[in-house]
Amino acid sequence: MSTTKKADKKKKSGFIRFLTDRSTPMKIFFVLLSVFLWFLIKLSKEGYDAVVEFPVEYEKLPPNTSFREMPPDRIRVNLRASGFDILKYQLQSFRSIKVDVSQLERGASSSNKSYWLTNSNLGFVEGQLNDNVEVRYISPDTVFFNFSKVLSKKVPVELEVNKNYSKLISIYKEPELVPDSITITGPQEQLSRINSIFTELLNLTAEEESLLVNVPLVLPNNPDLKFSHTETEVRIRFTQMTQGNFEVPIEVLQLPEAYNIKIFPETVSLTYHVAVKDYNKVSPPDFRVYANYADVADKPESRYLNLAIEAYPAFVNYVNFEPKRVEFILTEK
Repeated sequence: MSTTKKADKKKKSGFIRFLTDRSTPMKIFFVLLSVFLWFLIKLSKEGYDAVVEFPVEYEKLPPNTSFREMPPDRIRVNLRASGFDILKYQLQSFRSIKVDVSQLERGASSSNKSYWLTNSNLGFVEGQLNDNVEVRYISPDTVFFNFSKVLSKKVPVELEVNKNYSKLISIYKEPELVPDSITITGPQEQLSRINSIFTELLNLTAEEESLLVNVPLVLPNNPDLKFSHTETEVRIRFTQMTQGNFEVPIEVLQLPEAYNIKIFPETVSLTYHVAVKDYNKVSPPDFRVYANYADVADKPESRYLNLAIEAYPAFVNYVNFEPKRVEFILTEK
C-alpha cells in the first residue's frame, strides 16, 4: 500500500472518530457560540456607514390643496450608527419619516410651489431616529412640491345600456337614476377634464315589466379624487309598443313675402312607434314637418325642397316619414 493511501485512510478514520466522539456536539456548540458572540461585539461598535431607504409621509398640506404630482414616497438616507441600528433599519420595517409641508420653503415665483432641501437640515430627519444615529446625507437632495386647489364639482350620471329585446318592446319614459348626479372632490386641473360619469354596461332583456337594480359607476382610478357615490339605483319600466301613422301637412319656412309657393305633395305619410297605453295621446298636430326655402334661395335651377322633422312627442320613437323631399313651383304675388 502506498504512502498516499495510508495517509488518506488515516484522515478518514480520524474524521470518523471525531463524528462518533460524544464531545463533538459540545465542541460545535461552543464554536457557534464564539462566532455569535464575535458577531454581537462587531455589531455593537459605532462607526458603521450604510444607505437605508425610508418611507415618507407628507403632513399639513396648505388648506384646500393637494399634490398636483405626488412627490417621492421614499428617500435614501446615508447613516452612521452602530451595527445593531443599521441592521434594524435595513431588516425591519421602520415608521415613516414625517414631513411637515407647512414648514417648507415657498417658491419665489408661485405660491403653489414649495421645495424641501433635504441636506440643509439633516437634524430634521435625525431627530426622528435613535439618538446615537448620525444622518450624513439624504438623496434626493431636493424634493419639489407642486400644489393644486381642491374643489368640488357636480356631474351627471350617464346610463349605459345594451338592449336585448325586440322593437315591439321599449323603455317607458326615461329611466330613473338615484342619484342622477354625483359630487367629485379633487384637484382643479383633474376636475376640469370630467364632465360626466358613466355606469357599467347594463344588459336589458325586458323579461319583467320593470327593473330595479344597483349599478356600479365607472370611476377614474385616481387616488386624488373622492366621489360622493360609487353606484346608482336604476329603475326602468318596459312597455309593449304599437305603430301609428298620420298624414301630416308640410310647412315652408323663410319664404319671401313677395312670393307664393306650391309644393307637391302637400303632406307626408308619417309613421311612429308608441306605447300601447299612450296611443290615444298622439295626434297629427304633435308633429311638425317642414321645408326651408332658404336652402334653395340662391339656387334658381333647383326644383326640390328637402324635408325635415322639427318636433314630435318625447314618448314616441322610430319616427319616419315619406317622401323626404317635394317638388315646388314659385310664383310672384
